[in-house]
Amino acid sequence: MIVKQQRMKMKNLVMMLLAVPMLALAQPKGSDFKEALAQARAEDKLVLVARFGADDGAVREKVLGNKHVKQLMDGHFVVVEETATAATKGRDAGGKGPSYLVYDGSGALVHQVVGERYPYEFIAKIKKSLVPETRYHTLVDRFERGDRSAGLLEQLVAMATDAADTRNASRFMAAYLESLPEFYTPETLRFVLRNTQSSDMPGFALLLGNMEEAGAVLGKERVLEKLEAIILEEEFLSHVGDRKVDARALAAKVKAKYPQAALESTIDRMALELLERREDWVVLQDAWMAHANRYAGQLAPQTKDYYTWLLNEYANEAMAAR
Repeated sequence: MIVKQQRMKMKNLVMMLLAVPMLALAQPKGSDFKEALAQARAEDKLVLVARFGADDGAVREKVLGNKHVKQLMDGHFVVVEETATAATKGRDAGGKGPSYLVYDGSGALVHQVVGERYPYEFIAKIKKSLVPETRYHTLVDRFERGDRSAGLLEQLVAMATDAADTRNASRFMAAYLESLPEFYTPETLRFVLRNTQSSDMPGFALLLGNMEEAGAVLGKERVLEKLEAIILEEEFLSHVGDRKVDARALAAKVKAKYPQAALESTIDRMALELLERREDWVVLQDAWMAHANRYAGQLAPQTKDYYTWLLNEYANEAMAAR
């Protein structure tokens, strides 16, 4: 178990996050939504606004085309389909895939699910909107009114993840951690690990600051994989399209931000992945040689074999192009 040595810091974080006002989502505009609301009121149903991006055709068919999803929709929802724009993705989906927003007959947003691409998981998540007590925004209202029960906080953290509501997920996680007794349990750490998606969430700081203790409970590899995945996404993959960004300089900057010894070689490897994704083969070749020399005693044989194969493929392609 991990002793809560930074309890006061967590309390300050909770107070700061709670001071941030809730962001309300506006109703969709247009006659289709108004007609759907009228139909929903007449038939005692809910309105489901399903937003799919231009490239989500296969996902749409997989979810809304599923016969069990159709049965659920026919019985309880009036469905309105929209094409997600850059504005709507930024507002309710965070760019994370299709979004499903549920409104009651008055037009109030009561539930949301974002990014779900599988029909049976979609059914399980969207059915929560059928019961007022399990609707996401109903639970959020309970939180805003001061309910800090452990059961509510656990539901909110998980459902905020389903809703891609990252800002409120941070608030709920901070409140959840603050509500815990003096020791973290394995169950708590597994919950934190599962529901931490970004570096600005309280769980990230918890895992980063207690890697050894958390690793002893959950397994060192699991903790590192979570931290590494977030760092890679935020610090490196955001630069895939910008070839002007120097991968080596970026790695040095990230290592200064995250100076933990356990992350050093991994962050250097992230620079290689950035170069690979940019298909910057010439720079990657030199970077790999430097990396292999520096970490010669730490590299797994599979890693060596992979980069040897990858760069040989590049060399062969370069020769063929001449």
